Amino acid sequence: MGFFSFFRRKNKFRQLTAAELNESVMALEKREQQQEADYRAKQEEIERLMAEGKTSKDRQRQLFIAKKINMLRADQKNIENRIYRLLYNQTLVNQLKGVVEDNEFYQVNAGVNMMELLNDQQGLAKFLNESLGRRVKEDEMMTSTDELMQQIMADHPISDVIAAPNANDDALLAMFEEDQVAEMETGGGETRTAINDKE
Repeated sequence: MGFFSFFRRKNKFRQLTAAELNESVMALEKREQQQEADYRAKQEEIERLMAEGKTSKDRQRQLFIAKKINMLRADQKNIENRIYRLLYNQTLVNQLKGVVEDNEFYQVNAGVNMMELLNDQQGLAKFLNESLGRRVKEDEMMTSTDELMQQIMADHPISDVIAAPNANDDALLAMFEEDQVAEMETGGGETRTAINDKE
């Protein structure tokens, strides 16, 4: 069963069960774990590239590494946003699951129908509209942003300057060079003399 598929049924609120809501929560948790694993994998790759960049003597290779690191960091930011949304969705579903579990508890154990306690139809309609409206609004915002980005990217074709180092690349390249100089300076007088002779 897909996420929030229960909202498509007639008399949605009355037909909700804790079991299907729990299934949705577990599915959201699984997706969150997959995103976290992807985030960690990119972090490991960043750390590996950082180490390589610090030891590489090839300026062009360092520029490639710097650009790849910045790309991976941008990917991580996108993953963070997805994780935050998944956590937010889990919170909403968990809250609804709590209400449904209470409903089942009272019906089975106390003979009290939860719908009698929630007889305020206007309040119930507002609750559902707010929950669903928030999700729809987020979806519309994301699709609108995607369309805007695609349009702008189509109007601005790639140029030769993309291969040139940007401010973020320069910062990483400078850090690589500083680390190399620091290592050579602490490596002994012989290494430093060789550099001085080369200069």
